[in-house]
Amino acid sequence: MKRLLMSVGIYREFPLVQKTWIDQASKYCSIDIFMQRWQPERGDFADVNNAGQRKIAGDICLAGFYDYLLFVGDAILLPSGAVDRFIESGKPIISGIHRLFKHRAGDNHLMARVYDASITNGKQDRYLTDKELDEPPEIIETTEPDINCLFFTRKGLLETKPDWSGEWNFVYSLIESQAKAYCHKGIRCGHYHIGHDILEV
Repeated sequence: MKRLLMSVGIYREFPLVQKTWIDQASKYCSIDIFMQRWQPERGDFADVNNAGQRKIAGDICLAGFYDYLLFVGDAILLPSGAVDRFIESGKPIISGIHRLFKHRAGDNHLMARVYDASITNGKQDRYLTDKELDEPPEIIETTEPDINCLFFTRKGLLETKPDWSGEWNFVYSLIESQAKAYCHKGIRCGHYHIGHDILEV
């Protein structure tokens, strides 16, 4: 049987969130959950640690132990059956999708960006809209996938050669890679924040 490594960098402990990872099951592969914990000091940013934990997980996967790698943010709730839906997509790099909290991001936008030729000033992409979320097709090409719920096949990792040196370097290496990244609009993840309800897609 094939093997998947689910990698989570944890600096906040949310049991109701973690249960959604533990409850994942697959008919295609076994699932190992790799939780790398740290306790950032006041003023530190989680991004530095996120970069480090991604590199460790990527190295383990490419060492030959795993066929798939799934990165999950520590506040992201996975829907039931997410792993099998990623595998069944047949895409080497594909994300699910979650929504950001308004008080952190200015609005509750969806965390995936798509190409838009109508934009004439600057970069020709934008966030996926709620209207587009329910329109076919369910799997779309994206200019920037949701890195908080991001799936790689082994082939996808080898083709992308991610830059593990920092959070944004990781994102930019995905954007600039020749390997296409996709978003599965049916893998809708919850987002938890202390003192707030779970923000659903």
